[in-house]
Amino acid sequence: MERERFELARRPALREGAAGMAAARMSPGHPVFQRLRAAALDELAAGGLRAPHLVIWGREDPMADYELGLRFYEIAAAGAVRADLRVFNRAGHSVMLEYPEAFNAAVIEFCGAYRSATD
Repeated sequence: MERERFELARRPALREGAAGMAAARMSPGHPVFQRLRAAALDELAAGGLRAPHLVIWGREDPMADYELGLRFYEIAAAGAVRADLRVFNRAGHSVMLEYPEAFNAAVIEFCGAYRSATD
């Protein structure tokens, strides 16, 4: 089952998307991409996050490393809103495809907790 999930995450559509980014010369290592990411993190750190936030990260994400996920979560958690972090071991950039049941359960649990807190 785990192997099937891993293969699903490596399906051609994902490779095509990566090829499209490469053709546009845009990758996580590209200076423009780096500036956009830094600007987004700065905006979040300045209070740009106003809704509860669930950060879901693949531990082995080749496009956005684990440390970035932790940094993003720490910025979100420092704000005035609720923030949770779920890290999926042996998962890449597409956790929702690699572990769909666990991903859905995490989202449903987070949304359910938020809803009950606002009732």
